[in-house]
Order: sequence, then C-alpha cells, then structure tokens
Amino acid sequence: MLDNLAYSIEHEVEEIRVESEFQPAATELEDLRHERELFRAVIDNFPGGIALFDKNLRMVLCNNVLKRLLQYPESLFEFGQPSLEQIFRFNALRCEYGPGEIEEHVAAKMNLVNLRCAHVYERARPNGTVLEVRGMPLESGGFVTTYVDITNQRASHAEGLQHHNSDKLTKLPKRDTFEKHLWNTLQKMRPGDVNCVHCLDLDGFAELNRIHGKVTCDFILKEIALRLGATVRGMDFLARGGGDRFLVLQSPIVRPSDVAKLANRMLEAVKKPIICGGTEIQLSTSIGFALAPRDGNDVATILNKAELSVLSTKKRNPGGFDSTVVGWQ
Repeated sequence: MLDNLAYSIEHEVEEIRVESEFQPAATELEDLRHERELFRAVIDNFPGGIALFDKNLRMVLCNNVLKRLLQYPESLFEFGQPSLEQIFRFNALRCEYGPGEIEEHVAAKMNLVNLRCAHVYERARPNGTVLEVRGMPLESGGFVTTYVDITNQRASHAEGLQHHNSDKLTKLPKRDTFEKHLWNTLQKMRPGDVNCVHCLDLDGFAELNRIHGKVTCDFILKEIALRLGATVRGMDFLARGGGDRFLVLQSPIVRPSDVAKLANRMLEAVKKPIICGGTEIQLSTSIGFALAPRDGNDVATILNKAELSVLSTKKRNPGGFDSTVVGWQ
C-alpha cells in the first residue's frame, strides 16, 4: 500500500513540475488540476497521517490527520513548511523521544534518514497513543511517511496476553510467567545483590478438598491469592505455582531479616479464618526458600531448591518456614 502511495506522490510531484515548466494546453492543464484535486482528496481522507518531504528534506505535504495525531500546532507552520530536521527538534523538545540531550536525538534521527532505508516501527507517544510509522524513500530523493493510530489494537493485544499468562482461578500470573520474570531478574543481578524465592504450600489442602469439595476449595484459593497480594511488597512478584502452591520473588533483599519479615506476614495472612457458606475454615501454609546467588544462578536450580525446602519444612515444621535462610551471610 505504501509503495503505491509513494508512486502516486512521485507522479503527482512530477506532474506539478511538468505543469510549471512546459505550461500545457488549457484542457490538459484542467485535467492535471482535476487529478491533483482528487489526489489531495485521497490524502486528506486517508485514515492515517501522511507526510511528504522533498529531496532537500523539507516538508511539502502534511495532512490534517497527521497534525491531529502528532498534535502539531499552527505555529510550527507559521513561516512555511518546516524541514525534517526542524520536525525532529520540535519533537525532541517536547520529549517525544524520551529523556536525553535534544541535539543527540536530532543527530541520531538524521543519521537514520541518511541511510535512506524503508522502515516500519511502533512509536509510543507521551500521551499514551501508539502509532505505527512506515517510511519509504522516494527515487526523487525525498520521503513519504504514514502514521496510523494502533493504540486500541495494542491494548487488546496486551489484554489478551495478560489473560493468557494469568491463572484463570486466582488471576495471578502462571508458573511459566513467574519463571520468565525470575530469569529476567537473575540476568540483571549485580555483585552483592540477593533475591529470594518463597515457595508456599498450603497444609492439609488435599484433606480439605475431600471434606468440603472443589467449589469451597476454589473459593479458598482465590481468597488466599487476594491476601497474599495485599501482603507482598509492590516490587515483589506473586504467582500461582500450581495446585495449592504459590510462589513469591522477593527482590531486592537488603538483610536476612527482610525474608523472615515477609514470610511471617504471609503466614499470618493465611492463618486468618475464612468464612465460606457459613462455615469457618482455618488453614496454614508452609514456606520454603531459595536464595540467589547462594543456592544457584539459574531458574531451574532456584525453583528446585525452593520446592525441596518447602517439602522439608512441611515435614519438620508445618505451618512455619525454613529459618536457616536467616543466616545466609
């Protein structure tokens, strides 16, 4: 589509040049004007923004949709059509390209222009709008660029991705999402950093399921997920590990007591009675730990260590946690 548009624009520019140089007959001139009016109508009614720059990289066309999408003020065109460099500088000044030196942003953008390559990318504006930008160099030396608002499509995609990555019952991230987050955290660790994975396993949940049934136990799992979510810190990552198991990545940790404090808060949150169908149910959880880098530097090793730790805790100290973590230093 952009190729055809670029061809049409070049054809239009060439027709204007021929018209000005050779002054065709009145009938031909009228035909050319009619074609140009149709062309302008197509540009103005294009569902996205369109910008055309000549071989000197000065803007020769900018439709109203583009002015609205990029919030170009009339003052930008007060002294005629701006150059591409002026557009870049205007955008950099209003932080369209993020933090950094204005002239460095402009220079980087102009270097890309000088490569004269077709390109397509997504640009997130400071106001939250997401634009798909497609650029095509013209044989005459200029550029044509289109801008399409894809904010809604990206929001729908993100919502679908979140739904795919979330546990249907508790709405918490799934185990594989937790593993990806843990992997990213491990990659970013610097010397001296310590992170902790808490593995929570509800005590006697299988017996609870046998007595009260799946509906009640599903309600309990949702309630526990809400309580844990209100207990962990904002920078921590809570997920459902499958069945009656939950995982928490506590990151970062300054001192060993940070681990014990969070574990105690979670133990107390789980212990509070749950009222379901007029019945008061009380349960506990056991917690195991794994520390990075003490217990490993990869996802599989860390999770395996945490799950072995919680199994050991359930045998030796059900309803508690592995206190050996406090002495990691």
